[in-house]
Amino acid sequence: EISYVGGTDSNDVVLIFDTTPVVMIPNVLVDNDIILQINGANTEVIADGLTVFNALTSAVLELTIDSGGGDDSFTVNFANGNPIPAGGVLLNGGTQSNLTGDRLTITGNGTAFTSQTFNFTDSDANGNNGNVVLNDGTDIRTITFLGLEPINGGTSVATTFNLPNVINPDATLQNNATAGFVEFVGSTFENTIIPNPTGSLTINGGAALDEITLASLDTAFNADLTIIGGLGGSDAVNLNTILTGFAKSLTVNAETIDVNAALGLTGDPTAAISLTGNSVTLGANLSTDGGAITLSGNVLVDGANVTIDTEN
Repeated sequence: EISYVGGTDSNDVVLIFDTTPVVMIPNVLVDNDIILQINGANTEVIADGLTVFNALTSAVLELTIDSGGGDDSFTVNFANGNPIPAGGVLLNGGTQSNLTGDRLTITGNGTAFTSQTFNFTDSDANGNNGNVVLNDGTDIRTITFLGLEPINGGTSVATTFNLPNVINPDATLQNNATAGFVEFVGSTFENTIIPNPTGSLTINGGAALDEITLASLDTAFNADLTIIGGLGGSDAVNLNTILTGFAKSLTVNAETIDVNAALGLTGDPTAAISLTGNSVTLGANLSTDGGAITLSGNVLVDGANVTIDTEN
């Protein structure tokens, strides 16, 4: 706060810094490259190489960045520290130029986040909405996004995807073209690419019908994988990729579960398989190196073997 006392004529002036500023990006009809980062003691926003916001980090409680039109790129850069204020940051992508849409990239965290949680909420004419909750082991901060399409997540021990409360007919976890990454894609939420988590990956269904497919995984993926159907009453999970040498546990809970490719958990005697549903169809083999295999519900074994190898 800066105060100026004007004297007897009462021309006093008080300037007060807005602790919840809104940063309007210039050139709103072009595709902007926007970076949020820490620079020394300050939080700054850079748009197309120009600094458009710079303030003491301690003075910023909440931040909104409005990019207007165009297919913009938002980068939240943790290289010099956590740039997200305690009250969070809102990224408003606005209207789009084409189907590419606005992109969010979370980068620069040299130490993996303790957890990152993607909460997909809804969609509108400008794209998809939701938030990402990041726990760096010290602070829990939230990025809220409006009108985004693709997301590149950060490195994390545990990653969770929460599907929107709509019918999700094609939510798919699959390998990404870049080694060391997987992607979660679908028509009702942002296609999201993440580095392989080191601890766990969880997918939670929404409140309506969900069909979730495990299509493929990166060859180096080695985290506990959990897929939980939502509250829709008729959720389906399709396990369509062969897991060999997978040394972590697999847990699936949904009304319908179809095992269409062999699931072999090897290398860790505690790695277990748990499939719980009204209908569980085993169209391919299940095996572990001593870990439990739990099948709950109406189980149909269609030419498959279930093996627990306790000799390793």
